[in-house]
Amino acid sequence: MNKDIIKEIIEMAEIQSDPRIICDWLKQYHPYEIAEAFTELPEDIRLSLYQAFTNEDLAEIISYIEPEKAADFFEEVANRQIAGIIEEMASDDATDILNNLDDDKRQAIINLLDQETRTDIENLALYSEDDAGSMMTTNYLTVESGKDVKDIMREIVRNAPEAETINTTFVIDKGGKLLGSLDLKKIIITKSPCPVDNIMDINFRYGNVDDNKEDIIKMIQNYDIDVLPVLEKGILKGIITGDDAMDSLVEEAEEDYARLGGLTESEELDEPTMISVKKRLPWLAILLIMNAFVAIIISAFDFLFTYESLTVLVIFQPIILNMAGNSGTQTLAITIQKITKKQLDNKNKIRKHLGKETIHGLSLGLTFGLLAFFLSAAILFLAKDFSIPVFKVSFIVAVSILISLTVANLSGALIPITFDKMKIDPAAASGPFITTVIDIIAILIYFTLATVLIYLQL
Repeated sequence: MNKDIIKEIIEMAEIQSDPRIICDWLKQYHPYEIAEAFTELPEDIRLSLYQAFTNEDLAEIISYIEPEKAADFFEEVANRQIAGIIEEMASDDATDILNNLDDDKRQAIINLLDQETRTDIENLALYSEDDAGSMMTTNYLTVESGKDVKDIMREIVRNAPEAETINTTFVIDKGGKLLGSLDLKKIIITKSPCPVDNIMDINFRYGNVDDNKEDIIKMIQNYDIDVLPVLEKGILKGIITGDDAMDSLVEEAEEDYARLGGLTESEELDEPTMISVKKRLPWLAILLIMNAFVAIIISAFDFLFTYESLTVLVIFQPIILNMAGNSGTQTLAITIQKITKKQLDNKNKIRKHLGKETIHGLSLGLTFGLLAFFLSAAILFLAKDFSIPVFKVSFIVAVSILISLTVANLSGALIPITFDKMKIDPAAASGPFITTVIDIIAILIYFTLATVLIYLQL
């Protein structure tokens, strides 16, 4: 965001008291620029700007603001004005903002809405966050089967201000069943008289209200769809535009990225410290408990360190844990990417992926195990402590890395796939989570080998 624009808006608001002049002056900027400025402006200036625009103008500006922030701004506005703004917004955008308000305020605003807007919002609120119905809008153009093309033009002219898009009109029967779609260009070049049934496209793609959002986004991407109709038992209920799909895709990507980092949700740059802490706290608490298991496992092998010569095992412990954790995290990222792209949607593909990643882990384990053998041997020779069983310790380090990397790669692939099959977001198998799981496995492998190959023979 250009800071000069914010400075200009603040200066204009400070020197000009007439809201109409401020409104006319601000219209030289794109609504996105004004929306970005809103997040930086002091509250008193924002309050004056709420009066400088019509509800229609504010609806367009607020549509460019994240729903959470828009809900915060609505705390500064009277409920009746909020209702007027909501009535001018696309139903999906309005629903997203209302869902971020507290229950009492949301219901108070809904009670002030006109019947049509209230019905649209209440219907959209019925769908879960992961359903296609939650991201659709009800502002679309329709025409009944049997109508002439000139009737379509009348519909477009009459409803264009409220419609999400005029590029596509949908042909329905009297019961609302979707029969076909019409491109604006085809409507324009077709001469009347001509029934819409003669020129409509019946080979259209569609989604259902209870389809998963990710599947819908994938369909829109694959088929390069600008407007996707959403049905319920064949009845047209709404549309999803390419822009809505892109916004949802970005939101999903941000959430997945946050989960991979062990957060409950993504963080904003300027959010309060306590909110950021609350997002990080749950996973860190879980990881603390899991790391306690690592400590318990290590303490269970404390008999190894009754021999001074075996305390050297601790030196190589970080190498084994870090190598296994890093390799497992890489596999995790690749697996989640394939799950997102629907490349692991049957048992054969899953088996092939698990086998491939296991072979990758074995290959990496052999390579780095061999390197670790010579590296650890060199370190032990340089120590010049001849009480240390150099060959055995180096062999244990090498074999531990071999097994740990193989198991880490298998775990990095298997855990997110298992989560996905359990209807849990596979991104919840975050980097910190899977690294801790692999730490537990690697520690068990390392100290078990040391017990069998050295301790029991002393």
